[in-house]
Amino acid sequence: ICKYFDMSNYLCSIYETRPEICRVDVQYKKHYKQLYSWDDFVKLNLKICAKLEEISKCSDKDFALNLRGFQNLGGFITANIF
Repeated sequence: ICKYFDMSNYLCSIYETRPEICRVDVQYKKHYKQLYSWDDFVKLNLKICAKLEEISKCSDKDFALNLRGFQNLGGFITANIF
């Protein structure tokens, strides 16, 4: 899903220097704290992760259709995810 995700060990290869967009706690404090409780924000992120995993298994043709459905989960999407 992310170009920095290492499939051999299932870890982020740039975890210590990952960009701010990958830091869930920072994103919450800066952009979403006024919209969601921390618990609701975490639940939403877990749903989004599951949807991204589902989308990643799709063919290129189905990808755009699934991406539209992704917006129903809150639309937390960034260019570096794909």
